[in-house]
Amino acid sequence: MRPLLCAVWIVEKHTYPPIRFRDLFAVVQHNKELMENLEGLIKRKENSLEKEDITPIPFFHDFIEEAIAKCEEAAHDFPKPKTDFEPLNELFRAVLI
Repeated sequence: MRPLLCAVWIVEKHTYPPIRFRDLFAVVQHNKELMENLEGLIKRKENSLEKEDITPIPFFHDFIEEAIAKCEEAAHDFPKPKTDFEPLNELFRAVLI
């Protein structure tokens, strides 16, 4: 959920997302039901063991699909950097020789 909320943050706010998970909720705070389910997820994770599996929460399915579609569509509008990899290639070759 964190990576998806970070992606939504970037699309909506055009800034780096915050590190704290709860701070990411700002991009979905308008959706009360989602907020309640996120809080429930956090409580479940806090009360479970580190390696314990948590059953999927069906409510999140629609949100995840919609958010991914929104982010994929927005990705087309972001500038594509043109990276010159030749300096890295030269360094790589120099290290190998």
